[in-house]
Parts: sequence; C-alpha cells; structure tokens
Amino acid sequence: MPQPLGGLAPRARRSRWFPRASPVDDRLFQGSDEPAPGHWRQNPEPWPPGLAPGDSAGRQLRDALGELPPLWRAVVRSRDVHGRDAADVAAELGLAAGQQQRILNQARAALRASLSRLARRNPR
Repeated sequence: MPQPLGGLAPRARRSRWFPRASPVDDRLFQGSDEPAPGHWRQNPEPWPPGLAPGDSAGRQLRDALGELPPLWRAVVRSRDVHGRDAADVAAELGLAAGQQQRILNQARAALRASLSRLARRNPR
C-alpha cells in the first residue's frame, strides 16, 4: 500500500503526532477554566518590519517550514498551501478531525514564532 505524502505513516503513534516539547509555550494560551480555552491570552506582537513581501520572505518561510516536524509540515502544506479540506487531509493522514486541527494550530503558532525569530536575525 503506498504511503501518503512522501512516506508518512497513515496511522502514526501519538508521539509522532505531537513532539514531546511544544514549540509554543502553553502558558500563552487560555486554560480550560478561562473564557476562551485554547485561544491566545494576549494577541502576539505584530510582525516585525523585516518580514515583508519579497525574495527574503519566501526564503524565510521555507526555512520556517523546514523546522516543523514532518507530519506538521504535511498538514500545513495540505491545508494552507494547497487549500485542501480539513476532513480530506485528516483522512489521508489517518488523523481524527480534532488531531488534524490541533496539529494545524500548533504548526501555525510555531511558524509564526519561527518567522519572527528569522526576521529579527535577518532584518531587511
């Protein structure tokens, strides 16, 4: 049986879905006893001016995507780059809908943090 998306196992163990160390500090998100569980406690800082459209932005995005775990990268590419439906992506990767959404949210947060670091290191 062919492996989807470049050899990622369709039914990975939980430890492959979520790295042991979260790329974003969980304290940045509201807890279950707060008004909006899972949402930002405070909105992230605005994008630094060093991350502007152009050649370096594409390179920075590729570098940031390269830092993600393979399954996270596959979800982001399928959903945000190729615009695929959440249910289709979850089914293709052997994930429950909630798992796919959590991976996507964590990956987007990790990309944002990574792009911010890259932009600060390489100002335009």
